[in-house]
Amino acid sequence: AATIDSMATKAVAEESVGDPQNTEALSLVKDVLLPASRAGDAELIVRGWWRDPGAEERLGVASERRVAFLYDAANERFVSDSATAPSLTFEQLLAHLNQTSGVLAFLGVPRGLGRRLALDRDHDFLGDGDEFRYGTWTDDSDSDRDGFADGLEVAFAANPSDPESRPRPTPAQISGVEIVWIASTVAKVRWKSSREERYRLRVLTSHGAEPQAAPLAEVWSGEELVAERVHSQIVRGLETDRVYQIAIEPARAPNSSLESPSVDERGATNDRAVLSFRTQPPLFRSVHVARTVAVLAETAPSGHARITARFRVEDEGGRPVDRAVVHGKAFEWLPAATSATSAPSAATAVRTFATAPSVDGWAEITIESHFAAGSGAHVEVAVDTAFDRGIEEPEGRLSFHPMSHEFGAWAEVTLR
Repeated sequence: AATIDSMATKAVAEESVGDPQNTEALSLVKDVLLPASRAGDAELIVRGWWRDPGAEERLGVASERRVAFLYDAANERFVSDSATAPSLTFEQLLAHLNQTSGVLAFLGVPRGLGRRLALDRDHDFLGDGDEFRYGTWTDDSDSDRDGFADGLEVAFAANPSDPESRPRPTPAQISGVEIVWIASTVAKVRWKSSREERYRLRVLTSHGAEPQAAPLAEVWSGEELVAERVHSQIVRGLETDRVYQIAIEPARAPNSSLESPSVDERGATNDRAVLSFRTQPPLFRSVHVARTVAVLAETAPSGHARITARFRVEDEGGRPVDRAVVHGKAFEWLPAATSATSAPSAATAVRTFATAPSVDGWAEITIESHFAAGSGAHVEVAVDTAFDRGIEEPEGRLSFHPMSHEFGAWAEVTLR
């Protein structure tokens, strides 16, 4: 039987029972899956089982063996999930089924998923077909919990099922380090390694305009979860028009022991890399409220509560802005229905205000509530985000209300 489910990426799934004469299923593989894989639209994997004639001859009993393959379109061969098994052409796969019995499922999957779905489900770079031979698990990348992937231990002559047996790998070499793109606050870096490795990235900068203004401070760090050969990382939360350094270094296991890294002619180890870049300047000059604080002040002679609201005004680079006036609104309400005679009317429950000009980046105002101190009422203060209100400042910069500071432009206090 055969079924087909066409998708936008031409990732399709077919099933071919172990009958080479199943022309309908075979035509789907030959006419759809193989061409899609060769064109780079999808990857072709094979999963299933077949009888192992060699084992039957040695043991004298029927032997069914699970098999899995990933199609290598460049060489037109199916690569096995076992390093000891040969790769086969499509015709050789069919010939084996013709000689014995079994079931194979041909699956077209999105690019980049073939190896994980066919050859190495736990992504430890030890094929699923070899895990049993080494006493490891197909669903655990570090079977002995020693901090090293099973495949790395096998590659460097360690026992992946013994936590006391640890590999001594030589460092993977980094190449092709580049900044793929840079925006005002985001950058993407990409690089390759000579073998599968996990890396830690650190982003550093100085408080000055140039990185030479030492000391450098770490402003972001991240560590890869999975070992790869092709790496990329998006760095976020940067500041506009600033020079940064990215340091790429291996993410070592806690008990790792490494051979001495190789050194190039400049005296730098080539198992790590450092590069500098500058983020883009802002597209326009702006001011915004980065933080809002509301606190109770001294009670008014009338017995009503007073609230002091403070607003932190900054420019597009996070620098404090002076002489800025913040326009805002105050909202007053009781948490439950009450007959308190001091409750504000609908007309006065919401009112507007303007702060005094900011000093050292802080704009401040003290307002008197309609509620008495200790009434349990709530008073909220927020920046007026209307386009023609918000913030006024002498240089006429745009009053900007970034979504990332949504809660920075609001505060609440309870009259206790």
